[in-house]
Amino acid sequence: MNITGGILQSSKIPKEILMLTKSDYLNFLACPNEFWMSKNIELPARELSLGDTHLRQQGYDVENLSRQMAIFTPSEDRSVSFAKIFTNDELYAKADIVVTNLRDGSIEIYEVKSNASVKPEHIEDVAFQKYVVELLKYQISKVYVITVNTEYVRNGGINADQC
Repeated sequence: MNITGGILQSSKIPKEILMLTKSDYLNFLACPNEFWMSKNIELPARELSLGDTHLRQQGYDVENLSRQMAIFTPSEDRSVSFAKIFTNDELYAKADIVVTNLRDGSIEIYEVKSNASVKPEHIEDVAFQKYVVELLKYQISKVYVITVNTEYVRNGGINADQC
């Protein structure tokens, strides 16, 4: 994606508008015109519908549950970071979960989704994160998308490793 020329090059534009976030990137892929408008026209904030609020809360709940998975328990061989931010002067990405191999310094990125399967936009999501992280000279060993197991049946307490 090439964002040169026009109003985005102006030194009068605040830095946060010039920075490309993961959300910006995904918005651009979905609708370039809407992305342009979001960066160039001040629109009134849209209030979230009850449905959108519910979906957002479900996403937070799934992300919090994923943090309880055994693979995200720190050990002498690995450290675990949640909501880790990777940024430079132009790009900003926040990874849901990052596991760092303390022996070789490589990292694994985990993107948590409240969907039952991986969708194309999830791939674009982690691709942007991977791109930003690699620009910052990190060695990435793997990138994962975590989804919900729709066949999970709760029996007593919630088992984060099975759901």
